[in-house]
Amino acid sequence: MEASNVVPSSGPSWEHRPRLLGKLLLDVAKLVRRPRKVQQALRRFPTGRSLSVDEFNRQKLRLPFGVWIADNGAAYLFNPEFELLSIWPAGAKMPEWCDLNWSNVIVQEGGVFYDYRSIHDMGPSNLHYELEALLGAWEMGDRTTAKVLQEWLVSRHVACQELIRACQKEPT
Repeated sequence: MEASNVVPSSGPSWEHRPRLLGKLLLDVAKLVRRPRKVQQALRRFPTGRSLSVDEFNRQKLRLPFGVWIADNGAAYLFNPEFELLSIWPAGAKMPEWCDLNWSNVIVQEGGVFYDYRSIHDMGPSNLHYELEALLGAWEMGDRTTAKVLQEWLVSRHVACQELIRACQKEPT
């Protein structure tokens, strides 16, 4: 008898969820395929070197983690500790780099770009490049590029979370 490295699983398998498979494959495509406008926005920024998860984690406090849009239209870029990196007031040509207390902001929209689990799913080098490009767009005052990248990063994170939830659901 041959030894096998296959371990039987008591958890749900792909075969038990045929209706979800198409949606899951579509969601995976959302994680890895950048839309054309995102590709065009990223072309403005040089690609970085390959990065490990540990290297990414060492740099995370200077990188954006998410953006919130306040009721007055101002955009707030923050890091994983929810420390403010920058404010881009509505109608302003350039963002303001500051560390103000922003506890009284009424958030209307926005979201986070990743979580610690999705760094692995998205790839630390790709995610780092996209976050650096977003930071670059803010530094240059390029609101159009920043908006494209922010929307992509938030929507991809949402797709990643939906995919994780769908994989964890019990078969019906």
